[in-house]
Amino acid sequence: MLIDFLTEQQKQFDRAAQAVLSSAERYLCFDSIADVYAAPWLANFPKAAQLSVSGLDDGAEQFCIRVQFDAQYMQIDYAESTHAVWLDRFGKKRHF
Repeated sequence: MLIDFLTEQQKQFDRAAQAVLSSAERYLCFDSIADVYAAPWLANFPKAAQLSVSGLDDGAEQFCIRVQFDAQYMQIDYAESTHAVWLDRFGKKRHF
């Protein structure tokens, strides 16, 4: 039996993104950008996933969170109204 590690990491990314976005009110509660980097749910993504957060400073009230692995990504625009996009391993884009 051969294990395709890339596919397994892609599946792991999709499971993590789906969990975050299906329960956004539970996962997406941040007072500052520093809280994003300390979020425990980030550990559910593959270790090779990249995280980037943009905002004016650590006291910013609006910022963009992007977690990416290979061609897959989850992008969250965190502001008064939170909007998220997830591109899964099949190339299907989902909006939340």
